[in-house]
Amino acid sequence: MPLNQHATLLCSLPPLPVDFEQPHVPLSWPRMESRVRMLDPHEIKLLGTLADFWRWEFAQHSRQPTRLYEKLLEMSSGNDGLRQCLMVLADIRMLTVAVRAKAMEMRLDTAVGRWGDHVLRNWQVPDFGLSLRFPWLTDYGRHVEQNRYTEAERKACQVIWREMAHVADYHSFDLAAIIAYLVRWELISRWAARDGAAGRQRFNTLVEEAIGDYAGKID
Repeated sequence: MPLNQHATLLCSLPPLPVDFEQPHVPLSWPRMESRVRMLDPHEIKLLGTLADFWRWEFAQHSRQPTRLYEKLLEMSSGNDGLRQCLMVLADIRMLTVAVRAKAMEMRLDTAVGRWGDHVLRNWQVPDFGLSLRFPWLTDYGRHVEQNRYTEAERKACQVIWREMAHVADYHSFDLAAIIAYLVRWELISRWAARDGAAGRQRFNTLVEEAIGDYAGKID
């Protein structure tokens, strides 16, 4: 999508609040869906791949997360800002999945992203030896271990919101800025519903509906 069309899309969106703990989203579901449909087929397909990656939980002996991560890198080739945005999201997703798997006394067969190999090598180390790089891991892990799932969800949302706000600060009218907005919109929607599973499903459904007929047409 040309830069001016990205700008048109972003300018059609209301400002986001300062955090995700809001009673309702600033834009309704149907209106958000209509905005997403303004993206071109390749960009919508990329959002679909990101949504698929976000579904990753603890599938055993599956290379699907690796394939999806590699697909995201391929689809963002030549766009450093977009790739950085996607890698940040992938790292957070991988780390939160790893923490929850470890708390359940499971071991991941696959750990992707920039820190995936490090996590697997340091599985028995507290916070995988990453607490200095990712200070939020300690609190998140403690909440998970104590079955304080609302607090764990809040911590994860805080981290994602902060990172996407940082992306938005440096990207005004491009796809990275659009993704940063969409992700924060979804966090507000999830928190307002107080139902993480339903929130993730709303985001996945939003992307799937926006993809529509493109899904079977784009390589």
